[in-house]
Amino acid sequence: MRRRLQSLALSPDGTKIATAHEDGNSYSICLWDVQSGRETRRFELKSAFSPTAIVISPDGKFLAGVGSGVYIWDLHSGKVRWRITLGDGNVGNLAIRWASSAVFSPNGKMLAVRASRHVGIGLRKGNLETIYFLETATGRERARFDGGESVSSVAF
Repeated sequence: MRRRLQSLALSPDGTKIATAHEDGNSYSICLWDVQSGRETRRFELKSAFSPTAIVISPDGKFLAGVGSGVYIWDLHSGKVRWRITLGDGNVGNLAIRWASSAVFSPNGKMLAVRASRHVGIGLRKGNLETIYFLETATGRERARFDGGESVSSVAF
């Protein structure tokens, strides 16, 4: 079966490339050595997590993946450091559905994530775009900004 490339990220030092793939009904993220072209690590995503964007931290220690959740992996150990599962679960009157872009702060301590929320309150119905600022170490939310319907990406 052919894998479909979902996203690509280059490490800040230029030595690694991370790729996110759809493999039919499953997903994986692969880490590649740029010089040799060899795959050095593979994260098999057996859950329903579907990554639409990936990014490597400025120090090259962490990989963030966003889509149907937000995940942070430790690139040295290959283990998930933390994860936030999104989906159609309601939070008050809002249903958080999908995260589509992410970026680390220049010092790597924060992760900004763009996520869509469906609003179904009275006359105000539709998708709202929200930017979440999460601590890289813990995933704790530090700030949130509602961007209305027009946010397409995030940057520091």
